[in-house]
Amino acid sequence: MTPSQIRRSQPVRAGFNEGNRLGGRTNPTTNRNASATARLRDLQLERRIKRLGQACAAAQAAGNQEDAAVHWEQFRCAITERSPEQIERMEAKLGLRIRRQVKSALVLAFCHGWIPAAAVTTTFHVLQLHGV
Repeated sequence: MTPSQIRRSQPVRAGFNEGNRLGGRTNPTTNRNASATARLRDLQLERRIKRLGQACAAAQAAGNQEDAAVHWEQFRCAITERSPEQIERMEAKLGLRIRRQVKSALVLAFCHGWIPAAAVTTTFHVLQLHGV
């Protein structure tokens, strides 16, 4: 058997080339690079959001409402560009994920009639949760 025949007769490693085409596992190196790229893009976006917020505050402090409105719109649009992964990381860092899960569980239990409204409002007040 020649080397080219040996290569053709060997099965393709599952999860590397064939798996990517068929929706299987992906190459861990590619995932790491994509994750690093996404985090870098998220960091750049956060810096841009901070700059736009400062520009908006400075324009408003100077009494220039037109520039402040323009910066505010850019600031708002930049915030909506955050990726779901970035939002998850921010919520985890600030401890908001648990609060969101508690709110969801309380509302679900109330809607199913498992707990009374007083328990929901008391828990929201004690944990300082907001309705929206």
